[in-house]
Amino acid sequence: MTWTVLNLITETEGYLKKKGISSARLDAEILLAKVLNVERLQLYLQFDRPIQKNELDTYRSLIVRRSQNEPIAYLRGAKEFWSRQFQVGSGVLIPRPETELLVEHVLKFFTSSPKKPTSILDVGCGSGILAIILACEFPEAQLVAIDISEEALYYARLNAEAHGVQDQIRFIKTDFFQDMTSWAQNYDLVVSNPPYIPSNQIQNLMPDVKNFEPALALDGGEDGLNFYKYFVSILPHLTKEHSLVALEVDGGIGEKVCEMFCSQWKVELVKDYGGQKRVMLAKK
Repeated sequence: MTWTVLNLITETEGYLKKKGISSARLDAEILLAKVLNVERLQLYLQFDRPIQKNELDTYRSLIVRRSQNEPIAYLRGAKEFWSRQFQVGSGVLIPRPETELLVEHVLKFFTSSPKKPTSILDVGCGSGILAIILACEFPEAQLVAIDISEEALYYARLNAEAHGVQDQIRFIKTDFFQDMTSWAQNYDLVVSNPPYIPSNQIQNLMPDVKNFEPALALDGGEDGLNFYKYFVSILPHLTKEHSLVALEVDGGIGEKVCEMFCSQWKVELVKDYGGQKRVMLAKK
């Protein structure tokens, strides 16, 4: 049988649906576009294009992995965030669109501020999305981005180079809970998308999340608050008089996080487009 773009997509869609993949058609198209090195929408102009054996073999291997719930972003090797492409792979948290809300409100805050941040800290930087976007938006700033994961920092450095901001960001491998010596200073802006899912809820996550994405980037401890409890205790060593702190939170713990900060900071909880409390902003 000679496979064409159209009949291969159609056959793959049915296969992935049987495997319980809800985005079967989209995933079939995304992965075929990757193999053929074309934009996904170009497939619609090439429905009759024959598929070569080497292309078919590569495609089949990707589809088998997707049928086992491996995230599409890992298979593509990339994920879009803030209209930019970021390289991702096994061992690094996949960027979520909800995190764009944090960037949006940080930029909104400094748009109305006479002073732009010149020193920025990103705690648990993962693939580097926050540090890199902020470096692009604030070209005069110097940033420090820390993570305990060597895999995450590998992708963060690749992404910084791809976006031309590698000279603005100092990436540091360190355990946030143990050692501050290499990165503690007073910053104008501190951001983080920390792990905040309670440990007993990890098993309730979708298979492509719980079985593939790093637990270190997801598990927030018994109540989901491990990061925030420690973070608020060291914050005086990381901020200035007029610093801004922006943290992603889960809707279920947002109020508790605010309670930790409200005695020393003016706090605001921002809801995402689904109505969930998603970002906490704190300023003095």
